[in-house]
Amino acid sequence: MKSVLEAARPQIDQLVSEVVGNTGPRTDGAHAVQRWREAANALAARQANYAYQVYARLKVGSTLEHVVGLACELARSLTGIRHVATHSLPQSVLGEPAKA
Repeated sequence: MKSVLEAARPQIDQLVSEVVGNTGPRTDGAHAVQRWREAANALAARQANYAYQVYARLKVGSTLEHVVGLACELARSLTGIRHVATHSLPQSVLGEPAKA
């Protein structure tokens, strides 16, 4: 594992330089970290291009599935009914994938 990390170090250093830049010795703590995280996410999206779009689509779909599952669980607990409709989202809810 150490050799893998050492081999990746130049790329990591480059990415950190692009994201953080030259901030100097003083930073504003949590706000700086938030800006760096946002910058890193934007850079990753630009570099990943189509792959990021697929990732984002899967993440949104997964989040929707989770929320629907929670709603079904809540409905079961409030009504006492054991069989509330399945919480699997149909493809029509998620929409068709974007064409490249």
